[in-house]
Amino acid sequence: PNALDVGHDGRVYFPQVFAGEIWSLDPDSGETRRIAAGLGSPTAVQVSASGALVVPLSAEGIVVKLDPRSGALPTLAEVDSGIDNVVLDTEGHLFVSHYVDGQVSEVPVGTAAGRPARVLNPPGFVGPFDVAERPGGVLVVADGLSLAHLEGSLVKRFGRLLTADSPGLIGALHIATDGRTFVAGRNTVSRYTAAGPREIRDDFRNVTGLALDAGDFLLVADHDVGLVYRLHVDSGEGTPLTDSIPHPTRITVADMDWDALLVPEEGPEEEYEE
Repeated sequence: PNALDVGHDGRVYFPQVFAGEIWSLDPDSGETRRIAAGLGSPTAVQVSASGALVVPLSAEGIVVKLDPRSGALPTLAEVDSGIDNVVLDTEGHLFVSHYVDGQVSEVPVGTAAGRPARVLNPPGFVGPFDVAERPGGVLVVADGLSLAHLEGSLVKRFGRLLTADSPGLIGALHIATDGRTFVAGRNTVSRYTAAGPREIRDDFRNVTGLALDAGDFLLVADHDVGLVYRLHVDSGEGTPLTDSIPHPTRITVADMDWDALLVPEEGPEEEYEE
């Protein structure tokens, strides 16, 4: 469940994002009821003054008004995909936020539909936890739930990872010299492809660093347990290299030489060489 609201009938209405469903809950009895299904990643529910449910469909980039009795689902507004939350005030003004780039806008609806949105907070980075360079010199940023690159002063998104199989907030990023891209959420290491992330392994505690060695093995720094692993990029099989580094944060293979594996510890002064 994500952002929720209480209806005029006293029931709590909430979305199941990855299931594409809207549910309601009776807070007294605990009884639940599915209101709608087959929606494109509903990320929030707001109960309007009329009792209709205002629901942003993140995957489709639209905001709908759902009648919980009839199931009618007219479109209220069309915006960019990646919607996080919405507010429809009593005067009919619709405000929309985006988890992908942090943009907040007032979107015209009703008789004003079709007019340009009024941007209240411009898009940009929302959580740039790591950076890497693509072949050709393009700078790629692991930013929150997506990958992005810079075009002048503009941030261009090319990978959004909010799916049921996503690694979550991207805490580490590595791009090999052949262009293969690896990303890590808190617990999961994945290879990013045009079809989306392909999971390699998902039993980590808090991945904060990735690097690729000459033997096609991925080196993974797990901050919370103080371990550095060496994993095969296809099978995910591997073993710990060292458990003597408290809180490793980033990892680099210098000259592809096993005598030069550099892992900085958390803090400005510490660096280990294995």
